[in-house]
Amino acid sequence: GFGKQSMFGGENSLVSVEFPATFEQIYRYVCNDCANLETVIFHEGLTTMHDSFNGCPKLNEIDFPASFTHFDNAYCFRSSGTNRPFDENGLRYADTAHEIVIAVDPELEGELVLPEGVRLCTYYVFRDNTKVTSAVLPSTLKLRWNLFYSSAVTAVSVDASVEREGTGTAESTLITDVFVRGGAPSWNLKDYFTGLTTIHYDAKYAVEWSAYKAAYPALTYCDDL
Repeated sequence: GFGKQSMFGGENSLVSVEFPATFEQIYRYVCNDCANLETVIFHEGLTTMHDSFNGCPKLNEIDFPASFTHFDNAYCFRSSGTNRPFDENGLRYADTAHEIVIAVDPELEGELVLPEGVRLCTYYVFRDNTKVTSAVLPSTLKLRWNLFYSSAVTAVSVDASVEREGTGTAESTLITDVFVRGGAPSWNLKDYFTGLTTIHYDAKYAVEWSAYKAAYPALTYCDDL
C-alpha cells in the first residue's frame, strides 16, 4: 500500500497521524508543511518514503520500523524537527533510535563523526553545512547517492566492510582522500567517490591491499593509518 500523494499536505490542524500497517511506502508530499504536526506512528512493513514530511518544525523523533530501508526522493524531513536542538555530534535525527540522520548543524566545523548504529541519511544531508571538511562514517551506514552533495568534505573515513546502495555516487568531486579502517573493500571506491585520488590504509593489511592495488592501479595508496 501507498500513502496517497499530497495526503494531509498543508493541514495545520494536524497534530498526530498514524499510518495503517498495510502501508509499505509513503508517497510524495505526504504531510508536507504541517506546521503543528508533532507525532507520527508507522508500523512494521513500511520500507520506503518519498519526498514527504517537509516543513514540519514541531515534529518529534519518530519510531521507524526495522523494515524501513530507503528514502526514494530528494527531500524528506527538510526544515522539520527544527524545534529540537542538534546533538553533541552536530546531528539531528528523524527517529528515536538515532539511526536516521536528517540534518547536520550548519555551524559544525572540521570533522563530522557519524556514530555506529546510524544506518540511513536523507538526501542532501549536508545541504546547509559548508564548514565540515572531513567525515567519519560508521560501518552500519550504506553509501547512497547524493550523500555528500553540496558539502565541503574532502576526506572520508570508512570501514573496510562498507557497502554501496545502488549505482549512485557521492555527488561530490571534492573528496580526494579516503581512509579505510581494516582490510581492503570488495569494490572500487572510486565508483562512488568519483574525485578519489588517494586511499590510506593500515600496513598490517598489506596482503589484502596488494590484490586491491593490482585491481585498481590508477589510485595512489598510502599505508599511513
